[in-house]
Amino acid sequence: MRSWPLRDMPRRAVGLLLAAVLLAALVAWLHSWWAGLAALAVLLVATCRVWAPVAYRLGPQGVVQSLFGHGRRTLWSEYRGFEILDEGILLTDTAELTPLGRVTSLYIPYGAQREAIIALADYYVSPHAVQSDSTLRRISGSTRA
Repeated sequence: MRSWPLRDMPRRAVGLLLAAVLLAALVAWLHSWWAGLAALAVLLVATCRVWAPVAYRLGPQGVVQSLFGHGRRTLWSEYRGFEILDEGILLTDTAELTPLGRVTSLYIPYGAQREAIIALADYYVSPHAVQSDSTLRRISGSTRA
């Protein structure tokens, strides 16, 4: 499956890139042009999954993310839970979903494969699913509201 937010969700992607440019311009105005340029570089690298296509492969060994031809595999055993969102799934490395846990998590957009992706996460990550305010998932085999 391939994800490219710049193509799939252009308003959000352009909004994020515009915010990065404006933030870098603010840094340049408050400090110096080279600090603004450095801020822009850092922000573009941090948001590269928005403007560059990312390929995801989910299989028995885990999740492989490919960006710019470089693949990175994360084993299913490294994920402690997941959260089902409207447009994608969030694979977490912590059992409790915290704001910091969201930062270290992996977001995978569904595309046209919503049910298949949820089924894979449910099979490989459960019974360590997480609970957040917006979801209901199994935690250690029991159902919690």
